[in-house]
Amino acid sequence: LGNSSTIYLHTDPVSTDSTAVNQTVNNLIEHIKNSAAAEPLKLPVEVSASGQPLPPSSVQRFLRKDQEIAAVVITNHDKQFQNKYYNSFLDTWQNLNSTGGDLQAVADHLTKLAATVASAVFKVVTGEDAKGLALDKFRTAELLECYVLNASCTLFGEVTNKASMSAMRSKPFPLYVSVDPNGRTINPSTVLTRLIMAYLTGEHLKKVTKDNCTSLADNDKLHQYSWMDGPDVNESGLCVRSTAVMTLARSPAHELKDWNTREYSTWTESVWEEASLQVFLMPSFRQEVSVLVGGIAVFLVSLLTVHCLNQQALVLFTPRALVGI
Repeated sequence: LGNSSTIYLHTDPVSTDSTAVNQTVNNLIEHIKNSAAAEPLKLPVEVSASGQPLPPSSVQRFLRKDQEIAAVVITNHDKQFQNKYYNSFLDTWQNLNSTGGDLQAVADHLTKLAATVASAVFKVVTGEDAKGLALDKFRTAELLECYVLNASCTLFGEVTNKASMSAMRSKPFPLYVSVDPNGRTINPSTVLTRLIMAYLTGEHLKKVTKDNCTSLADNDKLHQYSWMDGPDVNESGLCVRSTAVMTLARSPAHELKDWNTREYSTWTESVWEEASLQVFLMPSFRQEVSVLVGGIAVFLVSLLTVHCLNQQALVLFTPRALVGI
């Protein structure tokens, strides 16, 4: 997302010193460029300078352990983030879509990018070109609507139930994942993401009641079973079997109780019970001068008035006898 539809491919200058890794990375870049150039994608691709460090990304964690991993990071920028609020609580649709493009245009771009990556991965794994790859722009737009615009969307309604849907709101759920103070709080977006992954990639079991869906979950430790409302045509509900699971994203530093470690990340976060804002208005220079001149004028007039009253005090304030008629 940004002012241009061009995507940039970044490589690690350290791991690519190895001839084998460099060859694999170059092959992967070539597959991505070929996939992006194919019809109907036609996605512009640029390769960042080979000596340029990788942008902040999770692959750096893997490269710290094994520099034989061939990795390519895909971004929408070359040397500087276009989204200044990336991964913060201000990473919202208003700030994300700084170009002012509509939802469908953003969905089209993301769909092409996903298809490019899928085609390249298919080529690497099978050695064959991906043929007949479907571009589901509607599904991408639907996901965007749910995550960044409206949490009470149709897709979230299909993967939950009527009781949960009543608690949905017209605003999106926060995507920023903060520090969990008690170890039991789960971001609603995380829960919904697992349900969507199960719904889109899992097996929809037919003629299975809600009670049977629960009993299947008790007897099958390999799969996850989720009861959902399903599409509108399904009035009774839907049992979905999938391998989509959730695990705690907890740093090993907390498991080891080693707060001085440089190997694993650990951080703190300030939390306020309520947020408040105080606004102080700064007057313009003209207003400041006007107030100063007005104050001096009032002061001088007051001095003159007091002086005149003091000079005529005997006349103005001398008591006189009242004469009765």
